[in-house]
Formats: sequence, structure tokens, C-alpha cells
Amino acid sequence: GFASLPHLSAAGRDGSPELRATTDVALRASVLGSAALSLVVILASPWIMALYGEEYRAAWPALAWLAAATVPAAAFGIVGNLLTVTGRWRRLLGAQMAWSVGYLACAGVGILAGLGATALAVAMFAGNAARLWWSRRAAA
Repeated sequence: GFASLPHLSAAGRDGSPELRATTDVALRASVLGSAALSLVVILASPWIMALYGEEYRAAWPALAWLAAATVPAAAFGIVGNLLTVTGRWRRLLGAQMAWSVGYLACAGVGILAGLGATALAVAMFAGNAARLWWSRRAAA
């Protein structure tokens, strides 16, 4: 995320081929790296949670959802930087508001349904996905 900011800033003006190419490379690297690590954590989450004690093993879905939430968060880091270097602050604010609405709505429903920590983890995924969706639209 933040490591891409100087590269995006130096790549050129909004809409330039250099800026688009730099954004594409940064986005691919960020998503592929986070997806690979996320997949490992998702697959290992029952055993990771059991390290805290056997009674925690059943909470593995919360860890799996949190790991999955890192993928849209990593992509947003790049797209958010793109919005920053191109001066689209209002659109970036809209993306952050999308995260808030997505997170709070899912968390509220999940908590009311009695899903506990898993509800908060799903809400984190939903909020990150909403923020990425909004920012991708704004960056197009």
C-alpha cells in the first residue's frame, strides 16, 4: 500500500500510460501477495486457533474471515494511493464512508444474530470489499 505512493506519484499525471502501468503492477503484487498469505491462514485457521487452547478451535471462522479481509484491504491500499496522487480526495472520502457503512451494517446484524467475533470478522471483510468497490469506481 504505502510503498506504492512514491512510485505512483512519480509515474505521471492522471490517465497517463505510465500511471496506469504502475498502478496495475502494484495492484497485482499487492493482491497476489495478500491472497497467497490469506489462503495459508484460512486453510490453517483451525490449527492456529487450537494453539490458544482446544476451546478456541471452534472460533476458526473468525480468523478465516479476517484473513480473507486482507485481500480487498490490500487492493484498496493501492487504489486509495491512486486516488490520493490524482487529487480525488472526495472520492477517497466516499470510499472510507462505504467501509464504515458496510462494516457497521454487517457488524450490527451479525451481533444481533448472536454470531460474536465471526460477525465482526465478516463485517471487516464486507467493509473492505465495499471500500474497494467504491474506490475502484471512483478511480475508473
